[in-house]
Amino acid sequence: MKIVDVILADGVTGFYFDDQKAIKGGARQDGFALRGEPRTPG
Repeated sequence: MKIVDVILADGVTGFYFDDQKAIKGGARQDGFALRGEPRTPG
């Protein structure tokens, strides 16, 4: 295989669906999920 072209694009990312209040409050990560009580409504 020979790479003949590269396309780059600017991007902006974040963790929009993480319950940041729960993470900062001590919720443990268990792979993909967080273990603990939700703290953000919704």
